[in-house]
Amino acid sequence: MKTILEILKCVVLDDERAPLLKMQRLIKSRPELLLVKSSTNPDCIIDLIERADIQILFVDMEMEAMHGLEVIR
Repeated sequence: MKTILEILKCVVLDDERAPLLKMQRLIKSRPELLLVKSSTNPDCIIDLIERADIQILFVDMEMEAMHGLEVIR
């Protein structure tokens, strides 16, 4: 029996480059995940979430520009 792998679209938001790059590598290693965008800019990600069909959001909670919970709301 074959299973159809559902591809989940995700984005990553972190104000620090090192964790952002690590998350990018982890997501790209998973065939069921499609990295749509990663950014250090919360405004860029918020705009994308409103336009695209994003299923998973990986977000840093404590960023200087905006708290992660604000992004999620």
